[in-house]
Amino acid sequence: MKQSLNEKQWRQYLAFEVKRKGNITAVAKRAKVSKNTIKRGIREVESGDVYVPGERIRAQGGGRKKITDTDQSLLFDLDTLIATKGDPI
Repeated sequence: MKQSLNEKQWRQYLAFEVKRKGNITAVAKRAKVSKNTIKRGIREVESGDVYVPGERIRAQGGGRKKITDTDQSLLFDLDTLIATKGDPI
């Protein structure tokens, strides 16, 4: 089942399983996920934050920043490193 659902759908499916069975720990062990994942799914369902097809799954701006953004002098340092010293001829 997990292979056909995205992250948000999976969390919400697990939340519905908890509502049906009434035990977060049992569902978490069976699904091999943390209880926090299920609790987040429950919060999403209760707040009405359901998945809409075509909607972004992950928040925009996540992930690793470019190294040139974090180290402003990197390009200058690389240029000075590879620049030839003096006249090669």
